[in-house]
Amino acid sequence: MPKVGKPLDYNLKNAFDTVFQKMLAQSKAYRDSEITAENVFQQAIKQNRPLLVEICSELLLRGSCVIGLEHLIELAELAKKEESCLICAKHTSNLDVPNFYTLMSRQGKQALDCFDRIVFVAGRKLNEDSTYMKMLAEMFSRVILCPKTYLNSIDPEEEEKRKLAKRINQVAQRTILQLRHQGYIFLLYPTGTRIRSEVPETSRALKETVAYLHRFDNLCFMNVLGNSLPPMLSNDLTSEIPHYDVVKFIVGPVQKTSEWLQTANAKFDQSGNPNSARKQWVADLVMQEINNLT
Repeated sequence: MPKVGKPLDYNLKNAFDTVFQKMLAQSKAYRDSEITAENVFQQAIKQNRPLLVEICSELLLRGSCVIGLEHLIELAELAKKEESCLICAKHTSNLDVPNFYTLMSRQGKQALDCFDRIVFVAGRKLNEDSTYMKMLAEMFSRVILCPKTYLNSIDPEEEEKRKLAKRINQVAQRTILQLRHQGYIFLLYPTGTRIRSEVPETSRALKETVAYLHRFDNLCFMNVLGNSLPPMLSNDLTSEIPHYDVVKFIVGPVQKTSEWLQTANAKFDQSGNPNSARKQWVADLVMQEINNLT
């Protein structure tokens, strides 16, 4: 068995490249790749999932698992009753979602039903930056928006581009509000990007996380331990080196979001921080909750 954290050998990487070409041939990677206000909700295109599982299973070492599946099942039951449900999860890899799906697919029909209710809140670069990334992303349902980093990158003179980005975000938020009581579970990455140890700010939740919390009745936190595709600073999927690793997704208990927020705000009030720091403080507490799941 390969050692934990060992990089993929070149022979297997070549085999993976062959599988990726098969996936590309039957994907819809060139459809809806450019994000507009009309296509922010993109439902899963599933035909490549078996090939994706083949790749992920090769990298996931024995011991990889989902811990706390019963909490996801409970969340799904609440979603079926049209209660709004949110998962706040750690994001460390471009294979987080494929690995999560692969491990859930081993748990039977009930687990797959839970997974297929999940809509991921995703940034537009997954669609637009790389054909390979779009091919991976399209296998999973997403509401797509323009993150703050994208908005900040727009030249001040590109007013029409900025207006379109804001319009996309308005429609994305409206879509979330419309879908949250229709049996879906939304999954949000509070950091808005993959956590990279060499870039400390990537481990901090965005204060906008708090606005999402106020929109949902029920809440779960989810940690991930292990990483089979460590990120590189280039953000280029094709340059990232797959690793063999034990990957565990740890799901915490279902909580009433209003009760969690009430407790969080009470702790903030006791912290002595200025009120202007409240949103970031609560967002930081979200990451603490996630990281405490071990």
